[in-house]
Amino acid sequence: YPLLSPSKSGTISSVSVSSSSIVFNPATNSLGIGTTNPLGYFQVGYAGTFTSFIIDTNGNIGLGTAYPNYRLDVKGLTS
Repeated sequence: YPLLSPSKSGTISSVSVSSSSIVFNPATNSLGIGTTNPLGYFQVGYAGTFTSFIIDTNGNIGLGTAYPNYRLDVKGLTS
């Protein structure tokens, strides 16, 4: 069973561990780690427009960006 399935069952009013470690928002069905206000279904870290990892509400995956424009959007330097 997926962690963040679109169908909701049971009751979770809110989950928060420490001030910004892990946050679940049942209103948007979103989970954040290192952020208090996840921008998508699942987000890790946030500093301005930089996000370590995000799955947005369109299903796009972003690495190094809070706003992925493609199914897989990677922002950063390559060497």
